[in-house]
Amino acid sequence: MATLSDSFGLLAVLLAVVGTLTESFPTLFAMRRNEIGIRMALGASRGDVVGIIVRQTLLLLVLGVSAALPLLFAAARGASSLLFDLQPKRSIQLCLGKPPC
Repeated sequence: MATLSDSFGLLAVLLAVVGTLTESFPTLFAMRRNEIGIRMALGASRGDVVGIIVRQTLLLLVLGVSAALPLLFAAARGASSLLFDLQPKRSIQLCLGKPPC
């Protein structure tokens, strides 16, 4: 039963991430359309422009994950009193690919 709940939780997170990415990338390009046009007019190649956007997106990803992981562990510790016969870090271990103890 816990594995089923974990699976649905991971599926919900995956759908949220995909939804956020599909909504934010077109908005990002639309907001930076003028900057992209100026860079290309000054001689930047398509790869250079894509590289700039990918680097900035990866930076935001790293910052978001580094901010979220401590909150995840704090929430798991706080939720441990609400769990009955389940380990609080089981979902975290499944996400990281480690077998639960």
